[in-house]
Amino acid sequence: MSQPNRHTGESGVPDLAVPFERSLSATVPGYFRYSQQLKGKLQMVIRDPATWADIWCRLRFATTVPREPAPSIDFEREMLIVVGVGRRTDGYTAEIDSIVISEGQLIVRYRTGFDFGESLTDGFSDPVIVVRVPRDDSHPIAFVDVTSDLP
Repeated sequence: MSQPNRHTGESGVPDLAVPFERSLSATVPGYFRYSQQLKGKLQMVIRDPATWADIWCRLRFATTVPREPAPSIDFEREMLIVVGVGRRTDGYTAEIDSIVISEGQLIVRYRTGFDFGESLTDGFSDPVIVVRVPRDDSHPIAFVDVTSDLP
């Protein structure tokens, strides 16, 4: 699991880094357009197998034949965080920079990146990332886009 950098909250108390492990990083081709089913940007927490199976099927995907089952997650101990940055031209990615507990919230800092090594087309896609984290039912969750200027 990844250990993000530490920051300090407004009260001066250091943030508590939450370890996370990438479960899926994908670019959904524009012709599938997951957002037809999951409108626009996607920011969600999955805490149960039924929701995970549904999201897996929508993301992973109608383009995979035969459809592979969703990876097994121990939802008693873990939860999933899903971030989709919405429709982009090809070459963009969704990345999680850090996940921390700060000021009584679980904060997911994410960004839209650009993969200069990717084979580009004139098409569109929908970058999505899914990460696995220790289950936390005691903190509200906030998503913060920390994207800087992109090409």
